[in-house]
Amino acid sequence: MLYEFTYDMDGFMAMLRMTKSVISGSAPLTILSETVFRPGDLDIYVPSKYQADVIAFWHSDGYRVVNARPITDKHYSQKHLLRTLRLSRLDIEVKPVINILVVAGTSAIAPILDFDFSFAMNAITSNGIISFYPRMTLVKEGVINRDGTTAICVDYLWIYLI
Repeated sequence: MLYEFTYDMDGFMAMLRMTKSVISGSAPLTILSETVFRPGDLDIYVPSKYQADVIAFWHSDGYRVVNARPITDKHYSQKHLLRTLRLSRLDIEVKPVINILVVAGTSAIAPILDFDFSFAMNAITSNGIISFYPRMTLVKEGVINRDGTTAICVDYLWIYLI
């Protein structure tokens, strides 16, 4: 599934390791839940001091920043995230998207633990996949911590149901 975003898997894993970054969002859920859903983007959580290194990796793979904005979405805790950068390859017809979520502190995991729902609390690291609620995730169960009617929560449930 990650090959849909880059063919330089060794370089990609080295970049994740060097920058202490992790992938969260629908990508790890797709792998853990064995669904037919294919994510259209990759959400990479990056400690702020490594932002330039991560952008440089994707730039060398043909991606360009197409949008940068501060965190204003109520689904993301502003105490953990500074901004998002959206990157895309402009040279191909089907444009994969990389979302770089710049983390305020040194831990890329902290924002993931602040999600509203347990089935999104998963991450791909340079060493493997982490699921913070593996028993529930693997049997497609979860806990909603706040308002369970949000659109993003419904999107994650949809991934589970496919």
